[in-house]
Amino acid sequence: MADVLLPQIDGVEATVAPRRGRPPQDSRVQRRRILEAASEIIHAQGFAGSSLDAIASAAGVTKRTIYALIGDKAAVFKAVCTESVASVASIPFPSARPGDILEETLTYLASVLMEHALSPQLVALSRVIMLESQRFPDLAQSILESGRETMHAGIKSVFVQLQAQGVAHFEDLEGGAEAFYDVVVGNRGFRATIGFHEPFPSEADIRRRVAIFTRGYF
Repeated sequence: MADVLLPQIDGVEATVAPRRGRPPQDSRVQRRRILEAASEIIHAQGFAGSSLDAIASAAGVTKRTIYALIGDKAAVFKAVCTESVASVASIPFPSARPGDILEETLTYLASVLMEHALSPQLVALSRVIMLESQRFPDLAQSILESGRETMHAGIKSVFVQLQAQGVAHFEDLEGGAEAFYDVVVGNRGFRATIGFHEPFPSEADIRRRVAIFTRGYF
């Protein structure tokens, strides 16, 4: 069958073979809708309580489309988890500037980390991963390690800037980043994941935690 001629665009006549599938852009949009719908359903009902039928209905696609673009329910779950973890990289880690005060920069950094750790999206994801860790042990370990590494790398980047500005000296950047997270955030994210309902830490509490870190580390 002959190619189909399309209208000229910017003076260039385009041709395309007879219909052999949806345009790539359409596929990307559909995949995004599928993952958004799957994320809401899986976070609310867990892996066992979710179904491809429900995800397809919420996304406005067919099950066949889900299989073609992502795969079966396990593949959809893995894709949802992987994309959710990518949000860690979007944390707005602060930038140290000349004249910044150490305590103020670390307090802002601590607030950013706390907001991320206690965000409803991350708590919901952590809960699902915890519940499904026996079913997907490799995925759970990979996600936890990736999130931890990304978090520590962001903290270290702030430390490096503070050190470059002469505000502080960190003999062990890796250990310092790990200690900072453990002191200022600790297990609050884990407690939220298992159902503890606690108020968000006050600024005074965050400053107290930062003071504990600075006095102990330096």
